[in-house]
Amino acid sequence: HTRFKCAWISDVCSSDLLDEPLSGILQRVVNEHRLGVPIATVLETAAHEENNRHLLVTASAIALQSRRGGSLAEILGTVASSIEEEDRLRRDLLTVTADARLSANVLLAMPAGSLIMTSLLSPGYALPLINTSAGRILSVVGLTLGVVGFVWLRHLAQPEDA
Repeated sequence: HTRFKCAWISDVCSSDLLDEPLSGILQRVVNEHRLGVPIATVLETAAHEENNRHLLVTASAIALQSRRGGSLAEILGTVASSIEEEDRLRRDLLTVTADARLSANVLLAMPAGSLIMTSLLSPGYALPLINTSAGRILSVVGLTLGVVGFVWLRHLAQPEDA
């Protein structure tokens, strides 16, 4: 039964049904499994090497099924629907946090844009920010606070692993 599964996977990998890098990963999994390494171990190793959470979840499900039994098709169907739902939630989260990311970009660009517009409309108006020591200190403080605010907003707007 295991040889049938590996032969089927090998046929799929060698055909044009899969693109790289998945084809190469599955071919490597099949080759290592043919050498006697348990399929769950091979999949977990490949998942860690590829740094792929979805493959790791799939490998864990296959390992659990091989130890405890049950319908592999049903387990993999549940895993696939869970992965699809996670991807949908990640996209929704990126959509919801897009406003905060835009705000971070505006926060960083607004002081520089204001300085440029002021210099164009009223030449010499911003010279005290460069010519006086207090102006230079305030410019550095303002720039530092702007960068801190930008980094903070970007951090708040980023999902944990996105």
